[in-house]
Amino acid sequence: MFYKDYFNKSVKSATEYKIRYLKYLLNDSNIYKFIQFNDNEEENLLKLESLKNGTLWFSYYRYLNDPTEYKIEYNIRKTQKNTNLSREEIEYLNGSMKEMYDVCCFSYKYNDYMWDIYANDGNGLCIVFQSLDLDMLYPIDYIEKNKIPFTNLIINSFKALDEGIITNIPMAVLPFVVKNPMNGYLNSTKENEIRMLYSFYSDKDITDGKLYTDIKMRSGYLGLNVPYDKVDLRLKKVIIGKGCSAELLEKILEICEENDYDYEIK
Repeated sequence: MFYKDYFNKSVKSATEYKIRYLKYLLNDSNIYKFIQFNDNEEENLLKLESLKNGTLWFSYYRYLNDPTEYKIEYNIRKTQKNTNLSREEIEYLNGSMKEMYDVCCFSYKYNDYMWDIYANDGNGLCIVFQSLDLDMLYPIDYIEKNKIPFTNLIINSFKALDEGIITNIPMAVLPFVVKNPMNGYLNSTKENEIRMLYSFYSDKDITDGKLYTDIKMRSGYLGLNVPYDKVDLRLKKVIIGKGCSAELLEKILEICEENDYDYEIK
C-alpha cells in the first residue's frame, strides 16, 4: 500500500517518495483522460466545449461513478475518547474534510479496456497529457476499505490539527485516493488510475469562505472546469475513437485544427 509508507514520512520526504513512485509508474510523465460521448447531445457539446477551451472537469466526489467513493467507517466512541472531542465536533470535521477537493481521474496506461468502459467502446476520446509537475498527481491504492484503520487515522489527523500541523494529514487526502478493488462487476484495478485533487476554494467561492458538511450538495454544486495550465498539464495528443459519428468527428477535428492540437483517429 503506497499511502501506508507515504503518510509515515515527513512532508518533504513524502513528496520525494511520491515523485519517485510516479516516475516509475508513468511513461514520460504521460497520463490519459478517457471521455465518452452518448445520446445526450447537451452533454456531448459540453465535453467538446471543454476540449475547445482547454479545460478539465473536476467532479464533486458524490458524482463519481463508484458509490463507495469517500465511504469510510470508524468507531466514533474510540475517536471521542482519544481526542476529547464531542460527537458533533468529530462529525463536523470529518464532513468538512469531504468537501475539500474535487477530483479528476486519469489512467497511467493506455489500453483497450479503458476505451471499452470509459470511452463508450470507441465513441469517445483519449486525451494524452504530459504532467509538468508530478506532485499534482496522486496514485490510487486498491484495497478493501474495511481493512483500512480509519479510526486510528482520524484520531491521528485530529491530533495533528490540534498541534498546528496542516500538511500531510492522512484524512485530508487518503479517502480520495483509495478504492475498493471491485466496483460492482467492474474490476477497478484495470483502470490503473491516477488522480488530481483540486480545491475550488482557491479561485471560486460559492460558500462565502465557509466550509462545512455537505456545503457543496446544499449549494447544488457538481464540480468545475479547470484550465490545463492551472494544474500543470500539457496536451500532447487527442486520440479520436473509431466509434465517433461523422458529425462528432467533424466537430472534434475542427477543434483540434483551431487549437493546433496533435491528433489521430484510432
